[in-house]
Amino acid sequence: MKACSPNFSFRIIKKLSERVAFLFYFGDFVYYFFAFWRSYMENVKNASNESSVVAKITSKFLAAVFGYMFIGLLVTAAVSLGFSYFIAARYSENGLLNDVGYTIVMISGIVAVVLSYVITFINNIYSLKTGKAPWVGFLLYAVCMGVSFSLVLLSGVDFGTIGEALGLTALSFGVVFLIGYFAKSDLSPLLLIAFALLICIVLASAFWFLFYLINPAAFSWFNVGISVAIIIFCLLIVGFEANNIGKIVEKGQGNSNLALYCAFSLYTDFIALFVRILYLLIVSKKRN
Repeated sequence: MKACSPNFSFRIIKKLSERVAFLFYFGDFVYYFFAFWRSYMENVKNASNESSVVAKITSKFLAAVFGYMFIGLLVTAAVSLGFSYFIAARYSENGLLNDVGYTIVMISGIVAVVLSYVITFINNIYSLKTGKAPWVGFLLYAVCMGVSFSLVLLSGVDFGTIGEALGLTALSFGVVFLIGYFAKSDLSPLLLIAFALLICIVLASAFWFLFYLINPAAFSWFNVGISVAIIIFCLLIVGFEANNIGKIVEKGQGNSNLALYCAFSLYTDFIALFVRILYLLIVSKKRN
C-alpha cells in the first residue's frame, strides 16, 4: 500500500487532532462516565443476587465474551486496512495525498469520532433500559473505530510502533483482567478510585484549550498526563469488570446477550487503552 510520506501525513493527523480535540475530551467524559455508571450498576446487580444458586463454573461464557470481542477487533482492523488502502490507492499522487484525499480523510475522521461517541451514548442508554446489548451498535462502533485508526496508517506510523502498542495493550489488559477475574475479594473499592480519577480527568480536560493557547509544548505534556491518567482509569475499570465477569461465571448467570454486553465493555476498554498507549509511543519516539 502506498501511503503518504511521514512528514506530510503527520501534518494531517496533527491538524485533524487539533480540530477534534474538544470532541475527544468531551467524548472521554461521556465514555468514562458511562463506564463508571455501567460498572456501578453491575455491582448493584451482583450484590442483589448474593443468594442465587451457584452453578457449575464453565468456560463457555468466557469463550463467548472474548469471541465477540475478537469479532469487534477484527472488524476494526479490516475497516482500518481497507479504508486506508482505498484512500492511498485512489487519492495519492507521488506518495502524497491530493486535496480530495485530504478532504475525505478530514471529514471521515471527524464523522467517525462523532459517531463513535453518539453510538457509545446510545448503546449505554439502551443497555441500561433494556438490559440488552445491541449487535448493530457494537458493529457500527467497531466500524467507526476502524475509520479512525485508518488515519494512523495514513499518517505514516510504522507497523512496528503499532505492533508494539498492540502488544503492550494486550499485555496490560490481560494481566489486569486475570488479576480481577481470579481475585477472591470484592473489588468494588476500585470504583471509588476510578471515580476520583475520572473527576480529575474531567476537571483537567476543561483547561485543555488554555494549555494549547499558552504553549503548544505544554499542551503536549498535558496530553501525555491525560493519557497516563486515562490508561490507569481504564485498567481500574477492566479489573473491576473482570471481577464481575468472574462472579457471573461462578453463579452460572451467563447468557449470549450478557456475553455480548461484556464483550462490548471490554472492547471499548481495550480500544481506549490502545489509543493512549499508541499516542505515548508516538510522542516518545518523536522526541528521541
